[in-house]
Amino acid sequence: MIKSLLVAWRDPAARRWHPVGRLTDANGTFEYVYVRGAESARRKSGFHPFESFPNIQDVYQSDELFPLFANRVPSAARSDYADFTTWLNVPTTERDPIVLLARSAGRRVTDNLELFPIPEADEHGECVFHFFAHGIRYATPQAQERILRFSAGDRLFMAHDFQNEVDCRALLLRTGDDEDGGRQFVGYCPSYLLDNVFELIARCEFAPEVSVEKVNPPPAPIQMRLLCKLSGCWPDGFTPFSGEAYQPIPAGAIV
Repeated sequence: MIKSLLVAWRDPAARRWHPVGRLTDANGTFEYVYVRGAESARRKSGFHPFESFPNIQDVYQSDELFPLFANRVPSAARSDYADFTTWLNVPTTERDPIVLLARSAGRRVTDNLELFPIPEADEHGECVFHFFAHGIRYATPQAQERILRFSAGDRLFMAHDFQNEVDCRALLLRTGDDEDGGRQFVGYCPSYLLDNVFELIARCEFAPEVSVEKVNPPPAPIQMRLLCKLSGCWPDGFTPFSGEAYQPIPAGAIV
């Protein structure tokens, strides 16, 4: 079974996310390649290849998960491993690093990388993405307190933040009308999902819906505060992350 994750890099100055690589587990052989988005990120935002993978044209393979990614998965021997899996809403017995990276995004406060899975249709024929809401640190104290009162299954609403200075396509997440009639901004949909979300909006009879999967209060890190689930139809011919930016650069890469 081939399992793949895409790697996104954020320009620290402009705060724009770019797809730059693909990590694949092909029956225990791990492969990393750069994708075309890395070329664009290098031209526009000064992206440099990672030290572990210095040549943008090469195919990197290993029988063990590369340290750049393995360091983002806590050891099962750590005392806080159960907390980590609880934050991700996966079984505490889960040991597959690709599964853990797919759900956690491999997020660390010390760098500008995230990993995200290439989804397939679920048993109901729907497209499902799980993601941690971005930008919670920019929400008001009242909104951050409101997040802590969410329950699993609560509906969130996407709104086009077309005046966003970083990305005019940004989709913010908000509550419905609260008891006082107000609405609270509680984060953003990750920008690397936007192409797919806008395609689902355009092609599905009903717009995709976002709901709360899990809330993780402190001491969980703020980047893992709000786990969301986005679900929508799977239109005929829909292939997520199939644009030019996501295509591997080396000709011999696993697809």
